[in-house]
Amino acid sequence: MSGKEHVSALRDLMRQEHVDAVYIGTADPHQSEGVATHWRAMQWFSGFTGTTGYCVITLEKAAFWSDGRYAAQMERELDSSVFELCNTSVQGTPGWMEWLVKNVGAGSVLSMDGEVLSIADFRKCRDYLKQYDIRIRHEANYPGMLWTDRPDIPDAPVWELGLPYAGESRKDKISRVRSAISDRNADCYLGCCLDDVAWLTNLRGGDHPIYPIFHGYLLITPKEVCLCMDEEKLSTAIRAHLEEDGISIFPRNEVFPLISRLPSGSRILMDPYKTSLKLFASVPEDVHIIEQMDIITYLKSRKNPTEQENIRTSNLKESAAIVRFIRHIYDRLETGTVTEYDLVRDLEIFRRMDPDYLMPANLAIIAYGPNAALPHYRPTEEIHSEVKKEGMLLFDICAHYKTGTTDITRVIPTGPCTEEMRTDYTLALKSNIALATQRFVYGMTGDVLDGVSKAVQWNHSRHFGHGTGHGMGYLLYVHEGPGKIITEFAPPFPYARQVPLNTGMLFSDEPGVYKPGRHGVRLENNLLVQEDCENEFGRFLKFETVTFCPFERSLILTGLLTKEETAWVDHYHEETYHKLSPYLNEEEKIWLREKTQPLV
Repeated sequence: MSGKEHVSALRDLMRQEHVDAVYIGTADPHQSEGVATHWRAMQWFSGFTGTTGYCVITLEKAAFWSDGRYAAQMERELDSSVFELCNTSVQGTPGWMEWLVKNVGAGSVLSMDGEVLSIADFRKCRDYLKQYDIRIRHEANYPGMLWTDRPDIPDAPVWELGLPYAGESRKDKISRVRSAISDRNADCYLGCCLDDVAWLTNLRGGDHPIYPIFHGYLLITPKEVCLCMDEEKLSTAIRAHLEEDGISIFPRNEVFPLISRLPSGSRILMDPYKTSLKLFASVPEDVHIIEQMDIITYLKSRKNPTEQENIRTSNLKESAAIVRFIRHIYDRLETGTVTEYDLVRDLEIFRRMDPDYLMPANLAIIAYGPNAALPHYRPTEEIHSEVKKEGMLLFDICAHYKTGTTDITRVIPTGPCTEEMRTDYTLALKSNIALATQRFVYGMTGDVLDGVSKAVQWNHSRHFGHGTGHGMGYLLYVHEGPGKIITEFAPPFPYARQVPLNTGMLFSDEPGVYKPGRHGVRLENNLLVQEDCENEFGRFLKFETVTFCPFERSLILTGLLTKEETAWVDHYHEETYHKLSPYLNEEEKIWLREKTQPLV
C-alpha cells in the first residue's frame, strides 16, 4: 500500500471509530533516542524514510512535519497531493496542534497512541487542545491496526559489560538506587528508559544499529528488583548472574500486571517525561505516584573513576582513527573523485583497526561546503555532494568502543580557503576554548555555561542556533541527560535548567558558525567535569578535555587569539602529539608532528 492508500484506509477506520484526527509520530514506549522499526509507525504509514517527522490525519486533510534537514527528502518521498508538507525550520510554519485546531471543529476527537505517548507530552497536548474543546483518545493504536506486516521487536542477545569497563557491580548500583528511592520518600521505582535499564544491569544489547541497548523495564520494590525483558535474549549464564545479584526476570509486558499489583498505600517514583501514558494508567488508584526526574538518569551521568579512565582511552583510540582518516581524505582527493558518502563508508576502515571498537554511535555527519551550514546534515547513498579541492569539509562522528563513547567534530581544508572561512573557524575555536577553560562555582547549570561559549561570538555579532554541548553516555546513548549546555529549553533534556553540573559528568563542547549557502564550521571535544578547589567563596569545578585531535593550524588566524588562547592551543597540540603517538606508526607520527607545531 502507498501513503495515499494508507491515508484512505485510516480514514475508513476513523469513521468507524468516530475519530476526527490521528497523530502519528516516531516514538517507542521508552521515549528512546533511537526507535526500533517495530515502532516506526510514521515511516510505514507515510513512506518517509527519515528518522525525524510526524503527521496528522483528519477526515479531509493530512499534514507532515519535519525539519530543514529533510526538506528535500519530504518533497521526494511524500505525495504532496496527500500531505501538506511543513518544514519546522522555516519561520512561521504552524505547529501540528495549531494546524489541527484550524482543521477540525470544537467537540472533535484526536487519537494518540498511549503506548508510546509520555505522560508529560499527553498533558501538554491535552491542556492546549482543551481550550478548543478537542479531546484526546489514547486507548487505541489505529495505524497499528492496519500495519499487518509490522516488524517484530528486535531479538538480539544481550552481553555483559564486565567490571573493567563498568567500574561498579550491579549489587552496588542497586544499593545506590534503593538509597535514592528512600531519600525521595518512595517505596518503589519504575525505570522505563533503555539506557537506564542497561546501566543498572551492566548489560548491553543489539536492538539498535547505533545504540547498544535492549528493550525492557525495571521495577524495584521493597522486596524485589524486577527486570522485564524478552527472556530469549538472555543466555543461561547471564540469567544466573542476574539472579545471583538479586534480579528477578519477567517477560517484558509483565511490567503492567506487576504495577497493577502494587500494595495499597505504596508510593512509586516515576519520571513523567520517560513513562508512557499506558504504564501510568496501570498504577492502581490507591498507590501514590511521585513524579520526579528518573533516579538512574542522574546516577549514571556521573561517571565513576573506571569509566572516566576508559573514556580517556576511547577518545585516544578514536582520535588516532581520525588522524588516519584525515590523511586518507587527502590521499583520495589527490588520486580521484571522492564524495561525502564515500567517506562515511571509508571511516569504518580506520575504526575497525582497534579491537575495542564496536559500532558508530550516531549517523556520521560528513558535510562539504554549503552542506556544513546545516548542523545535522547527513549524506546518504542517494543524496550527497562531491568533495572538491577548495573550501572546507566538516565531519561530526560518534563511536562506541568497549572503553566508552566518543563524539568529535573537526573541519579541514580541502583546498584554498577564504579569509572569511578562516575567521569563522577561529571564532568557533575561541568559543570551544572558552568553555573548556571556564571554571565555575558548584550550582551552575548548562544554560549559564552556554552563554560563556556563545558570548565569544556575540561580541563578533555572530550566533549559533544550537546548544554548546550535551551530556554523553558511557556505551549507551551519545546524547544523555540530565545536563545539556544550552540556553533554550530542549524537550529531550527537560531537567537541564534544574540540575547543576557535577564531577564525573561528560559533555560535548561543540560551538559552530553557520552561513547558509556558503559554509559551516563546528569544532567538538569531549569534557569531563572535575573538582577545582574549595575556598571561602564555595566549591569550584572545572573541565578536563579528554579529546586529543589536532585542530587545523592553517585555518587559525592567530591575530584573533589572545596570548592565553594561543598558549592553550600550543599546549593542547603538544599533548595531542604525545598522547596519540603510541597509537600511530612512524609515518603517521611524522604527519601528526607537523600538524601540532606551535602556532607562532
